[in-house]
Amino acid sequence: MYVADAGTPEELPPPEATPDGMPVPDQVARQQAVTLGDIQGNDYEVLEGLDPGDVVVVSGILNLQNGMPLLPQGEGEPPEAEDP
Repeated sequence: MYVADAGTPEELPPPEATPDGMPVPDQVARQQAVTLGDIQGNDYEVLEGLDPGDVVVVSGILNLQNGMPLLPQGEGEPPEAEDP
């Protein structure tokens, strides 16, 4: 499982490398080991490994790597369509 974490300057792109109009990432993905309980369909019970307030990455995880910069989406904001 990946959670969003504050990135270090080495992990984050410099602001001048970010295209105009695009927000500058300030978080990176961190791989986090968890213990799962019951699984029902697409619902997973996490028994251990997350702290209150942890933000779980749920979109784009197939291409994600540890330390990769993230652009979080707002709550209730639909994910952007991926190119086929």
